[in-house]
Amino acid sequence: MVLMFVVAGAGAGAGVGTLLDESSRHLRYPETIAVPLVCQSVVPLPAELAAAPTGIAVRGLTDAEAVAAGFTGRGGVIVTQMAAGGRAVQAGLRERDIIVRCNDTDVVDTAQLQSIIRTAGPDRPLRLMVMREGQSLEITLPPREVGP
Repeated sequence: MVLMFVVAGAGAGAGVGTLLDESSRHLRYPETIAVPLVCQSVVPLPAELAAAPTGIAVRGLTDAEAVAAGFTGRGGVIVTQMAAGGRAVQAGLRERDIIVRCNDTDVVDTAQLQSIIRTAGPDRPLRLMVMREGQSLEITLPPREVGP
C-alpha cells in the first residue's frame, strides 16, 4: 500500500491531515503529528534516468542530511539515483554525494542545477564540487556523447 500524507496547516513539519492510499480512500489521522517534509516529486524510471543529460537524479538537501555529511553551507542537492555505467558513475560520482557547486556556481536547488547544465550544453564538461563523508571533492563529468 502506498500512502501519501496531505498536510493541512503550517509549521515545522507538523500538521493535521489525511492519509490517502493508492485508491484515494481517506484514512483519517485526526491528531497533530510531526512528519518529515522530504519528498521527491517524481522518481525517474531507469530509461528516463539514462536519457537524462547527466544520468543522475537529485533532490533538495535536508538539514539532517547536511549535518550528517558535514556540510555547513547553504543549498546543495543530493544525488539519489544514477544510471548504471553512465558518465557520472564513470567520473566517480556516487549516490548520496551532495552537489554544492557546478561550473563555478553555487548550487542552491535542483532548478538551478538544471539551469546550469542546460546552459553548459552537451558538448562541455561539468565541473562539480561535491561533499562526501565530510570531504570536499572535485569531479568532472566529461561532455555528453551526442549521436549523429
